[in-house]
Amino acid sequence: MGVVAVQTTAHADAAPAVPVPTGLGTDPVPVGGAPGDGCGTAEPYGSIGLGGVTFGAVSTTTDGSLVQTEFSVTPGDGSPGYDYTGSNLVSGSRAQLNLPGDDFADGMTYTWRARAISGTGAVSDWSAPCHFVTDHTPPAAPVLTSTDFPSETSGIPGPVARTTGTVHVAVSGPGASDVVAARYALDAYPYSGSPAVPVGADGTADITITPTSWGPHTLWVETVDRTGNLSQETPYQFAVGTDPKPDAHGDVNGDGVADLLATTTDGTLHTLLGNGDGTLEPAVVHPDSPTTFSTGLIAQNGDGTNDGYQDLLWITPNNVLEQAANNGLGDFGRVTVVSRPGGYWDAATQLVQPGAGDGASWGGLMSVENGHLLLWPSHNGAIFDDPTDLGTGYDHLTVLTPGDLTGDGVSDLLIRDDSTGLLRVAPRAEDGTVLPTSDWQDVGTGFSKAKYPLLTVVGDANGDGFPDMYGVTAHGELDFVQGKAGGHFGKPVCLSVSGLDLSTVNALA
Repeated sequence: MGVVAVQTTAHADAAPAVPVPTGLGTDPVPVGGAPGDGCGTAEPYGSIGLGGVTFGAVSTTTDGSLVQTEFSVTPGDGSPGYDYTGSNLVSGSRAQLNLPGDDFADGMTYTWRARAISGTGAVSDWSAPCHFVTDHTPPAAPVLTSTDFPSETSGIPGPVARTTGTVHVAVSGPGASDVVAARYALDAYPYSGSPAVPVGADGTADITITPTSWGPHTLWVETVDRTGNLSQETPYQFAVGTDPKPDAHGDVNGDGVADLLATTTDGTLHTLLGNGDGTLEPAVVHPDSPTTFSTGLIAQNGDGTNDGYQDLLWITPNNVLEQAANNGLGDFGRVTVVSRPGGYWDAATQLVQPGAGDGASWGGLMSVENGHLLLWPSHNGAIFDDPTDLGTGYDHLTVLTPGDLTGDGVSDLLIRDDSTGLLRVAPRAEDGTVLPTSDWQDVGTGFSKAKYPLLTVVGDANGDGFPDMYGVTAHGELDFVQGKAGGHFGKPVCLSVSGLDLSTVNALA
């Protein structure tokens, strides 16, 4: 240790006339010492791990004048210590001394104390000594095994993506007794904010993971001892396969039940997973989701990344069409731009994915612009030509996407007359065009835009094989409307929703 500022003779000769500093403590706080003794006044002393140490104390003066704080840090082997006097501070302020980790030796006991020096040179008594022991020895590295995810070298096939399983952690040898946790990250190095699991007294723990993408993966794990020291990262490599059955329309987490997505005026995306009976779990906002959904122009009815998961399209406030890839659990965090030939989407008032005939793969792309329904030639999130104009008059209609209702292998449309609330099935031909209105079939009424400002058809949300509908009413309630054969619908049922202010919702999908 070096000496930055040595105590002066004047300080030593001054009669104590100021209070002894209080609130002595270090950051990090020593661990493993006597209960309730953060200062380390009594044995056993606590330990501090590898890294710098900040010493702190509160000094005051009886007359309210400025005050300095002198810190003394002494190693237990008799080698030179560290004596530092800080600058003048307002009486009652907390003074600090920061020492880098290189100033401390491993396994050493350090004694430190503080005293106050007034602006007139009066010096307090030294505080009672505090102590800590340094521990710079890294903990033992973990040994990783898993029967749920066989290692890459085992030759055993792995499970399909979205399988939840565990990786077993075992710690033994020197430093194992100090290990308190295992910190981990999938396909990335762990960091201070990474999740961790406690390691038991037997030196074992289990890490639960759900790999969502097919292919090779690496789980990186490091152990943490009681002082915060870290072991070297240990990799566990394994692979998962593709799910042979892609997710159906509206099912964003692969459980076979259609879910609901809602965006709000502040640009936030909310995921409400279905319970299988039309009701919904509390809304969830994933921290990695985009926050540019304030336009209320979204569409969800297809897999745009060819991974079997249902993805999301939306138009941003900058009039750009973007696609958010679903990680398979309803978290839409990976964003790509879908380029439009010749311009932006500022004229779009609706964004529509009619859906694929199989109800799972790329769902196509439509938009309503200046009252015209446009069909965009596209595949897997890419537009490759100008659109086909499918007709006009859509400025007072809402285009919904129920899938194939006519049984011909082509997804159809459900058209809502915004004024009258009439619902009609509009069949589509194999080339994606919409059949003439004379071929449209009335299937329901009572769903005017005045009554239901927001309406969407999802997949099968209650397990009866028919696409269902959700709508936000003019009174700010969320209704579930059960689908029936041929595109007909039952009576609306008001749902209880938590985690979402329905008055701020601007779109459903």
